[in-house]
Formats: sequence, structure tokens, C-alpha cells
Amino acid sequence: MKRFLFLIIFGFYIDQGFSVEIVPLKNALKATLGPVKAAAKKNMTQGGEKFEVYYDKNAPKKFAVVQRRIYPPNCTHTWVIGLDSSATVKDIRIVEYSCPHAKPATTPSYFEQYIGKGPADAGSLKGSISTVAKATGTCDLTTDAVIMSIKGVTDAKKSL
Repeated sequence: MKRFLFLIIFGFYIDQGFSVEIVPLKNALKATLGPVKAAAKKNMTQGGEKFEVYYDKNAPKKFAVVQRRIYPPNCTHTWVIGLDSSATVKDIRIVEYSCPHAKPATTPSYFEQYIGKGPADAGSLKGSISTVAKATGTCDLTTDAVIMSIKGVTDAKKSL
């Protein structure tokens, strides 16, 4: 208590990081891919960002892209973005975030804007998504992650 009062009296504020897990990654992958007999993972890089593409090795019809992004200086965001074989977004699940302003952008109604977007939409996606005022950074990162996922699945399919 004394330390807390000292911090208040002298105007110091210590910003402590925290991370909120919305759903375990394994559960998000299962929900996105559905039943998979032989899962495969492909590590990819695009524009300096690393991400993972998961799919059924025997029948790659659904893809789950795991995006872990950082909004400077230290806010983390992790999504699982589900796409079909034509690289069209079918599902987005927030797995984890570590910033208080991200919460407004974790609602299904926000993510619904991305459903049905595919390779033809990737170039214009940034201008067509409505951001949430209190979560602008998170919204921008989500859009970047979706664009990278569309391009990543398109590229990954070429090597399967």
C-alpha cells in the first residue's frame, strides 16, 4: 500500500503488460479446420512477417492461418484466420491479445466484415473495412493479417 501511495503522490505510473487468452490456439484451429486426419503446417514469411498455415495434408480444402502481430511498442494480437481452397475468408477467431484497446475489435460483428473476402478484394480491403474508434490499431493489424492470410494461402497452395 505504501508503494502504491508513493507512486500516486509522485506521479509515477508503471504500465504492466497483460495477455488475455480468448480461446486456446488448439481449439481455434480445430474449430476452423474441422475434422482433420493428418494436419500439416507450413511456416511462411511475407513482408517480413512470419505466420503459419495449417491444413489437412490429405485434402487441403480448408486452411487456418495463425497470425501473431505486434502493435508497437508491445501490444500483441493473435488470430486464426480460416480460408477455403480459393483463399476466401470463412472464419476469424481472436486467440489472444495483450492490450486494453483491442477488446472492441474482438466482436463477431467486427470480424463479419472480412467473411467472403478473397484474392480479388485484397488490394482494396484497407479502405472497405470499418474500424472501431477505440481499437484502430487492432483493426489495422487485423486487416493486414487478413490480407497476408489471403496472399499466404494463395502462395502455399502453389507448393502443396
